[in-house]
Parts: sequence; C-alpha cells; structure tokens
Amino acid sequence: MDMGHVELYQANGYYYWPEVRGAEGRYTAVVRFVCIEEHLRHAVPAQSDQVPGIFSTHEAALDAARAWGHETARGPWHALKWIWGR
Repeated sequence: MDMGHVELYQANGYYYWPEVRGAEGRYTAVVRFVCIEEHLRHAVPAQSDQVPGIFSTHEAALDAARAWGHETARGPWHALKWIWGR
C-alpha cells in the first residue's frame, strides 16, 4: 500500500482509517482508531486501539467515520509509520 495516499480521518487527537481484514476467506471493511499523540508521548502501544464497528463495505465504514464527526486528513509520516509498522 502506498502510504502517501492513505486517507485518514481525525478527531480529538485520534486517527481513523478504513481497513480490510480477511477472516475465513471473507473480507470486511472496518474502522479502527488510535491516539498517535499518546503513543509518541509515552513510546508504548496506545491502549485506545479499538474497532468501533465492522461494516460490509468501505463506503459504510467511511459513512460511520463521518457520522462520528471526523474530518478528512492526511496523517503525518511518523503516524503512518507507527500504524503500519506495528
């Protein structure tokens, strides 16, 4: 994945992004979130990493993210590096 083109949503210091997970041969779009600033401050895995919902399509996942009041944003490189480097 080209991390330079990953679209994130952010609100209150949290970054949200669409993700596809394969389970038993099935793929579902999910929205996950993590507090990047908290991780950078303490240099430990954030405890706020959660899956608020599982959706049948990316569109449904993004609709849910927008409904939570997120604004489209491009995450800083260090944030993306941590998200995909875990």
